[in-house]
Amino acid sequence: MQRNQFRHWGQVLAPHRFAFCAAFGAMLGAGTYFGLPFEPSAWVGIGLALLALVLVIAARTQVVLGAGIFVLFAAAGFVLGQWQVARANPVDYAAGRKPHWVVGTVDEVFIKPDNPKRAVLRMRDVELFGLGPDHVGRASVGVYTNQVKDVAVGQGAAVQTVLMPPEPPKYATQRDGRIWRFFEDARVTGYVMGSVEPTERALQPDVKTKALNWVEGLRDVINAKTKDMAGGALTALLTGEERWVTPEVREAYRNTGLSHLLAISGMQLTLVGLGIFGITVWLLAWVPNLALRVNIRLVAALVAMVGVVFYTFLAGASISLVRATVMSLLVLLAVVTGRMSMGLRAWCIAAILIVLFNPMMVMRAGFQLSAAAVLGLLLLVRQPKEGWRWGGKAGWWLRELVLATVVAGAMTAPVVAANFGQFNVVGLVGNMVAVPVMTLATYLGMLTLVLWPVGLEDPALWLMHVVVQWVNDWAVWLDRFGMASVFIPKELWWVLLPFVAAIVVSVLLERWWWALVAVIAMTGVGIGMAKMAAVPEVLIWDGGKVALVRDGAVYRPLWAVDGMEEVGYMARGAGITVVEDGEVSDVIDERYMPVTGLEDFAWAFKSAGRWHVEPVTCGRPWHKLAEACWK
Repeated sequence: MQRNQFRHWGQVLAPHRFAFCAAFGAMLGAGTYFGLPFEPSAWVGIGLALLALVLVIAARTQVVLGAGIFVLFAAAGFVLGQWQVARANPVDYAAGRKPHWVVGTVDEVFIKPDNPKRAVLRMRDVELFGLGPDHVGRASVGVYTNQVKDVAVGQGAAVQTVLMPPEPPKYATQRDGRIWRFFEDARVTGYVMGSVEPTERALQPDVKTKALNWVEGLRDVINAKTKDMAGGALTALLTGEERWVTPEVREAYRNTGLSHLLAISGMQLTLVGLGIFGITVWLLAWVPNLALRVNIRLVAALVAMVGVVFYTFLAGASISLVRATVMSLLVLLAVVTGRMSMGLRAWCIAAILIVLFNPMMVMRAGFQLSAAAVLGLLLLVRQPKEGWRWGGKAGWWLRELVLATVVAGAMTAPVVAANFGQFNVVGLVGNMVAVPVMTLATYLGMLTLVLWPVGLEDPALWLMHVVVQWVNDWAVWLDRFGMASVFIPKELWWVLLPFVAAIVVSVLLERWWWALVAVIAMTGVGIGMAKMAAVPEVLIWDGGKVALVRDGAVYRPLWAVDGMEEVGYMARGAGITVVEDGEVSDVIDERYMPVTGLEDFAWAFKSAGRWHVEPVTCGRPWHKLAEACWK
């Protein structure tokens, strides 16, 4: 039996071995370039390419040929990353510190609930006039409410704006977001320093722009009706807009490993595509003459693809969502053609194309999570299932749900640890219950969108609200357990890799007890790393603007120069609890500051009586967008 399984997996993976070498090589090459702390020489990529050519030309075995292909694509990913940075035209934030006109099309005027006199003007298709690129994707400008009373969504607006440059990380576990602001599709933020004037955009909207504006208007209608339902989660599922998700719900989903359910991802898009495909085939089969004359599966596939693309635009068509759309369309194509073996090759091709067109994407947590989870699920699909007899169809469905949850959770655990320093203890149980229920909510969302044009959406919307609210309650209940999610050192993410390999291999070989032991072992290791991590006595964040001192299991603020609102946001990201005792000082107490020769530092902490001070990183081109690196 075991020998047959090894033979089966050899037959499954052998045809794709060179494609895997190319895909992993391209991703590793691009990731290595962007992950280096210094700017490497162009000769590094050239040297890797020459080494690859030698290996390919001199290859006498398939192992050497595979190594040559791996190195060749790694060199390509490395060079493409260098080329992308070299041709980037970043925003000149230094010049943007003086008021400049920012002109764009108004997407939204968001009045702050806690301060109705202030608002945020969100614009798209933004022109910056001499501050680097001619256009950027979006801009968010803080304004006064009385300045935008005559500004309508969809019209142009010109704002005298002071840009806010991106900042380095403020605490130890925070990701450095400066790289996302370096390229031309970045968003810019700022605040008004002058007037806000309605204006007519010079270009008349073409057919594409009119279609996008129509979709945007539909998004606004859906958002307005659903933003207060199920803690804002309905809006996140229908249009991808997560800003109305309440803090309690967001925190519960994050702590229990369910955050992916709030984001429209490859899972939702694949469900939409397969749902439309199945319904279309069923409807066309009721017309015998049509079913005999045309390939109804092909027609249904085309209809499903159109539906998936429309849903993508309805959800905002972000870069990560477009990537998930491409993958879901490939999966749909594999299902239609009946050739699931092409799914693995499609995964490799999609990874290579992403590196080819946008190498920086390999650094995004969303890409890493999607790639890891989809690869695990594609392998699971190829697992033989002929021997399964327990429970009939219901038992088979339950088995697939459990295995998919285990494999996807294991594959993404190192990614979550490396990017967020987090390990989900109850993620397995939470997803086994929440995923099928949220699948029902996704199909109810499809029904809601179909009924919306004829005004019959309310019953389906109410049912969707009930289902999603149940998932919210489930996440909040799980989060009440203190160990629902633990924080571990980000640099130790690799410790989880052997356990991930053991879990996935055990599942694919149907060694259930081995898989169970590996899951328990990985959970124990995660909890152990969290327990053994050094707990600092004093935390200094944001270059000294915030100071916290440990008091048992919590921290108490010593001072907060800019107020406690920002401190709460940073504390949630760092995985600590901050408790206030009365009024917090806004003056720095030098007695608690570390002694350092640095003019600027990112953060510092005191552990076992010794200080660690992290300098501001300025070694890469995108680091220099921060004001701390201009000197």
